[in-house]
Amino acid sequence: MQNSNIRKWLIIFLFVSPCFIKAQSTYLEVVDTRSQPTLPSEYNRAAKFSFKENAAIGFPEPRYSTIMGVRGWWNDDSGGPAHEIAFTLSKGLYYRAGTMAGGWNKWCKVLIENVNGNVGIGVDAPPEKLCVDGKILAKEIKIKTDVTVPDYVFDPSYKLPTLSSIEEYVKKHRHLPEIPSASDIQKDGVNLTEMNFALLKKVEELTLHLIAKDKKIESQEDRLAKLEEQIKKLMDTK
Repeated sequence: MQNSNIRKWLIIFLFVSPCFIKAQSTYLEVVDTRSQPTLPSEYNRAAKFSFKENAAIGFPEPRYSTIMGVRGWWNDDSGGPAHEIAFTLSKGLYYRAGTMAGGWNKWCKVLIENVNGNVGIGVDAPPEKLCVDGKILAKEIKIKTDVTVPDYVFDPSYKLPTLSSIEEYVKKHRHLPEIPSASDIQKDGVNLTEMNFALLKKVEELTLHLIAKDKKIESQEDRLAKLEEQIKKLMDTK
């Protein structure tokens, strides 16, 4: 009878334990080792989760992060570095890699969209599609826009502002018409598309003024040449 009960419980254990183990294995434990730094050698052929104080992992924020670490190789660096991703409380995702020989590299922010579909570099809450707090270096930047290109300046019906009206405006406002003032630029920045087209419009208007001035000068030179010829004829008749 006793052996029968043992066999019964053994059968139940063998049947239930795989299900229990399988159910448990669907969850990875996050170990609270908050004050302990991590080493690349900790992740030898393993993936681990841990809860850390940022000061312990060299992260520049005085709070906490959940760390996911993984490494595919084990006893040396020949199989590649270890990797860590930091899920921070308010600064987004950060990544770093490290080797057993050299230790961890610097934390780098992972660029992902926020809830509004915006991306920030050096900006925690980007208000636009791409916000960069710093300098940008690029070989080429192409802007597509629906802003009207000011070629209408060359239309015969366009009313070209006179130079005297521009002079009066500049004396009063200390900047060109349709160009933002220095204080406005300092306050709101510069919309490159609008500024480029505004400057193009001023160049086109200036070109028309130069053409008109050139024609006027040519006309005056012709008149002067005719007057000089008439004066010469008068002098020759004396």
